[in-house]
Amino acid sequence: AGDSMPPTKIWKERFPEKYAPFTHARAAVELRAAELNIPVENLISPEVIRKLIWKLSSDVSKDALELGARPWQVAEIADLVSAALLEREPLVLPEAPEAATEPE
Repeated sequence: AGDSMPPTKIWKERFPEKYAPFTHARAAVELRAAELNIPVENLISPEVIRKLIWKLSSDVSKDALELGARPWQVAEIADLVSAALLEREPLVLPEAPEAATEPE
């Protein structure tokens, strides 16, 4: 029980303690994907990031593997997400609807 995760669009208002690290994790993972020159979805599923942040994971590597991330993905994102989980002030993100991922 307690596994139902609300949509991230309401985190800012209802769950600020999770919204702040979420903004940092998303930004860090997007930057890392750009550095690796791969799509962010290939680096890690956005769903995995949301779940790690929602549960305020204390062992990102273990939890990410249990959520189905591959070892190479975990190696790339674990430290980024762990650092993001310490953040208390959200990044100001441009309002982007979840569906707007189609290329121009």
